[in-house]
Amino acid sequence: MLLSLAGKSIITVLGNVSRFLRKEQKMEKPAPQKREVFDCYGTRRRTWCGPYVVAAVAKIDYETSYQAFRTHTGKRHVAGTSHWQCRAVLERFGVDSGKVERPTKRKKLYHYLRENMDNKLYIVCVSNHWVLVDGRDNTITDSWTAGEWKHISESEHKNRFVKYFFPILSRPRF
Repeated sequence: MLLSLAGKSIITVLGNVSRFLRKEQKMEKPAPQKREVFDCYGTRRRTWCGPYVVAAVAKIDYETSYQAFRTHTGKRHVAGTSHWQCRAVLERFGVDSGKVERPTKRKKLYHYLRENMDNKLYIVCVSNHWVLVDGRDNTITDSWTAGEWKHISESEHKNRFVKYFFPILSRPRF
């Protein structure tokens, strides 16, 4: 065993083992699937990040969340949602959210989670994109990875800057 690990650092070996174990465990958290609505030409409609994050927190399907955003904003399409719109729709579904906070220093998502997040569920805005972060096990989901939770180190958003975030106070039972 020691001969096969020659030339490798202990950090590399442990990192590969933990990455393998993370892939083996199955996440049992709610994550809505991609949108199943097509236009008249047969192309799939876009799954927007704001309604997706709200649907994951409230444990509802994406279309219900999307229609709630449409009625709240009064617009035909849901694009470019703000934090107050997300919080209003969450409140409509009975989910309490905390105060919107901005980071004191400009940090990327991976470093900010490692230092500042505790065992809560957070909705985080990174470069005008909403992601849902579980601080308990540092996993993330959004409309790009619809239907699955990924570890933050494997996310496409880990090197993006955090603009603002707010915690979910009435924690869903994942």
